[in-house]
Amino acid sequence: MTHKFHPPPLEPFIPLVSSTMMVSHRESQAPCGPDCFLSIKEDSMDIVDFAQSELEILDGILRLFPDILPCTLAYLCKISCYKIYVERCFLYNDADITANAGLPHKSRDLPSEFEDDGTNKVQNHLRFTPVDFCSHPGPCDKHAGCVCFQRNQHCKRSCRCSLKCRLRRKGCRCGQNKCSDSCPCLRAGWECDPEVCLVKKTRVKPSRRETQRAPNMTRHQCQNMKFQRAQHYQLEVKTGSYGLGTFAVRAIPKNKYIGEYVSEYMDNTAEGPGVIHKHRRMNYLFELNSTWCLDAAFLGNETRYINHPPNADDTNVVADVKLVNGEHRIAFISLKAIKAGAELLLDYGLAYWKDHA
Repeated sequence: MTHKFHPPPLEPFIPLVSSTMMVSHRESQAPCGPDCFLSIKEDSMDIVDFAQSELEILDGILRLFPDILPCTLAYLCKISCYKIYVERCFLYNDADITANAGLPHKSRDLPSEFEDDGTNKVQNHLRFTPVDFCSHPGPCDKHAGCVCFQRNQHCKRSCRCSLKCRLRRKGCRCGQNKCSDSCPCLRAGWECDPEVCLVKKTRVKPSRRETQRAPNMTRHQCQNMKFQRAQHYQLEVKTGSYGLGTFAVRAIPKNKYIGEYVSEYMDNTAEGPGVIHKHRRMNYLFELNSTWCLDAAFLGNETRYINHPPNADDTNVVADVKLVNGEHRIAFISLKAIKAGAELLLDYGLAYWKDHA
């Protein structure tokens, strides 16, 4: 889906690790090379020649990742960790870092209930709008001004906190090739998160093209990751029961993920699109959550042409809203076995026909 708004810029991260603490890694970590910052003498710190392009790269990367070890950032920036460390010392004073580290971090207060943890996954999406991400110094609690904490939502993969954040979902522990109905992620309407869910990985034989590039490739086998793994059925558009329709290219078994409703991302309080669709008597709006809706009138994929069935018994598809990596997304699920070449039919619901009578 595409968004009609620009996401907020990432806020600079406040460093909590002093330069002295970084240098203390000398005792536990070997230098990454002859020019490693761990081998530098303090009296040679100022003897560094930077190109302007290097300064621009380091200024941006250190404001986002100030506490990552320079040896690690060197691989990302293609700049020696020695230069990265020297520039970090220039940007951040140890006295200021020590003061930042004194912020209150140990609050044990957690939301008594998370609004994104509902068990009625079909209606739960209408109760809240997911937070984009949190970005702040220190752990996610009431002292840090964490937007996820304030909105009683879990932190997600897009948040700037670590995997050990106490607001992150614990993930499921199904540990099998597919998550059953008892999977807590499925019950809450979430897709499994490969960072926190204990999913089984299985080694697969790489293709001929990948033999040299990834000889030890692994693949997630969790079946509750259809969106993330783009596991959808092939569909085609041709003349259907009402104008154009969506048809299955091959047979689709019952209760299978067919595809995603792809469209533009719009504010559902805007009156303009609704008035235009009502005038044209062609409505592609799909309510996503309490704030946003999807509109496939001018942009979408094959699923935008799924028609309403002539008879209720002909319905073979249902829409389901899932939370995928912190975003609501709409999936189409097969209600019954669908033969190859059959048209996909979705019951639009009473609210649709009330507005388009």
